[in-house]
Parts: sequence; structure tokens; C-alpha cells
Amino acid sequence: MTRTHPPVLGVVTLAGLVAAAGCFLSPIPLSTPSRPLDDRLFGLWRCVPGEPSNEHAMLRIVAFDEHQYYADWTDEDRVTRYRAYATLLGTTTVLNVQELKEATPGAGWMFVKYVLPSAGQLTLSVAQDTAVAGADDRARLDVVRKGAAGTALFGKAAALCTREVEGLPR
Repeated sequence: MTRTHPPVLGVVTLAGLVAAAGCFLSPIPLSTPSRPLDDRLFGLWRCVPGEPSNEHAMLRIVAFDEHQYYADWTDEDRVTRYRAYATLLGTTTVLNVQELKEATPGAGWMFVKYVLPSAGQLTLSVAQDTAVAGADDRARLDVVRKGAAGTALFGKAAALCTREVEGLPR
């Protein structure tokens, strides 16, 4: 497994945002795409870091196909693109998120838990590398699977988002 600590905020990218907390990256996802999409995620979101800051970014989420989302994270003039899909772990939904890079096919997976605490609000938390221990990739994924419902694995919110535009086209 690869663990990363890219630059801290400036809200550089979703990966940069969540790396401030020590984002856990896996070479393999938790599952294959098979869950239906959550229509409540579709739209354009204005996101700020979980810690107080004047920084913000825009997150656009649309359907890629019947099981996967396409998301782009825009910070000033930089756009980072992602694919994501849900895995149900008990009663907790975790997104398998992979940055889409031309030069790096098969880039690592980060695991993002989302909560929609009220209408037009989205909270994103990311599995943290300090909470994932194991001898190999499968053992580390088991830690993620078992810890998904708790707060220790995902820690504090990495991003707090407010809906700007609802339900962009599928």
C-alpha cells in the first residue's frame, strides 16, 4: 500500500485536501462497482476544509454510468478529475475514489465516507493512514471494512460542502 502526504491546503485538490489528514491510499478498491448511485450527491458543491479557512473549491458530481460517479474538484484554475463508486460496509456507505490521470493509469484508491446532514449539506471524511495498519494490502483493507462505521478511521471532516446547483444531468 502506498501512503501519501502531499501538500496541505490551498485546497489544491481533493487528494491534497484530504492528505492534510494523512490520506490512506490503496492499490486496490474495497469492491467492484455494483451499487446504485445516490442521486442526492449529484450537483455542484462549494467546499471548504474541515478546519477553519478562507479557502474553498468547487466539487461537481455527475453520473458516469449506472454505478459510478464522475467528479471534478476545481480550485482556482486547477481541475482534478475523479471516478468514484460506493461500497456498502454494514450500514455505512464508503466511496472508492480514484484520481483520473493520463500518465498514471491504475492510480491508488482513497476511501471517502460521506454524510448528508441536512438538505444541501455534504460532509466528506477520508480514511486516514495512521488508522490503517496491516501486514499486506488485504489486511489493510480489512481494517477499513471493519472500521467504516466508527470515527477513528475517518476522523474529522476533511471537507464541508454546500450545494450550489442541484442534480446536474446524468
